[in-house]
Amino acid sequence: MKIVDFGIARPPSEGPVRTEFTGTGQWIGTPSYMSPEQIRTPDAIDTRSDLYSLGCVLYALLTGGPPFTGHGGAAVMAQHLGEPPVPPSLRRPGMPADLDRLVLDLLAKDPDRRPADADEVRRRLLAPPGPVPGPADARPGP
Repeated sequence: MKIVDFGIARPPSEGPVRTEFTGTGQWIGTPSYMSPEQIRTPDAIDTRSDLYSLGCVLYALLTGGPPFTGHGGAAVMAQHLGEPPVPPSLRRPGMPADLDRLVLDLLAKDPDRRPADADEVRRRLLAPPGPVPGPADARPGP
């Protein structure tokens, strides 16, 4: 999988590419996939922010929608900052517990609680799946 940010890209049919710089204080990105630290301190992010965004992408691929939704970008960003995500297994029953845990780990609000790097994520994705929990095993949240 390759991650590419198309949040600021525009198709040619929408006119010429804009060449001016983003103004001071403006976010670059798509609110549904922005990490908490990208919202709070966009000048101080590192690769762990990309891992959070990967978690958002995996969540959407597995459940059919992003982890947070709302009316407008500000509402979605507020959820990234303060709301725990609904475990993907509650939106898609039968998901292996290890995959559910990986997505929730990627969506940790604290960057230090996310997987260490993309290699760790890869190892966890390639590991043999654990048992699939039944309905009684569903967790209420992280």
